This record gives sequence, structure tokens and C-alpha cells, in this order.
Amino acid sequence: MGTAIVEERLLVIPEVGVQVETVTHAGSVQKEFYAVDQIEAIIINEAISWCRIVFFLALVVPSRGKMQIVFANTQPPLYDLQAVLTDATRLLRLDSNEAENED
Repeated sequence: MGTAIVEERLLVIPEVGVQVETVTHAGSVQKEFYAVDQIEAIIINEAISWCRIVFFLALVVPSRGKMQIVFANTQPPLYDLQAVLTDATRLLRLDSNEAENED
């Protein structure tokens, strides 16, 4: 019971990066930080499980060879994920990084 995840957080530090935190029932907190220059994009993706479609937020981090899924255990509704995606992209200026790369 102590290892069950009861809370997940995404702390966005403008133009610096994001910290992904998970809190267990026992109160332990696991934190992982991703610098903005490591994050290629933040996306909403979907997974199909039996007869259910689940949407999730993910950080695309090529240097670590993986996609970091955020809120995997709490699974907030799509409209909440969309709000987080919009705000995080704006605060990290990921949308302006894409515009600069196109020039």
C-alpha cells in the first residue's frame, strides 16, 4: 500500500525546464528534472487499452532515449491535459524554439 502513487506533479520553471514528481501513499517523493534544452516537445498522445482510450501527456526527451509520461497514474481528463500542454509549452517557450529552428 505504501508504494501506491497518490499524487503526480509537473513543476514548470519558465525557460529553464520541468520537474516531474510522484508522491506515494507512504509520503515518499520521486523527482526527475528535464532542462528545457533536453525537451524536444510536449505532446498529448493516446493509448488504447481493451475498450478504453486513455490520453496522456508526455515529454519528448531524445537525449535520454525515451518519452517521459506525465500523470500516468492519476490520468487526468483530456481537457486538463490540454491546459497543462498549452501553459507548459508557453512557459518553456517551446513553440518559439520551433519557429527559430524553421528559419
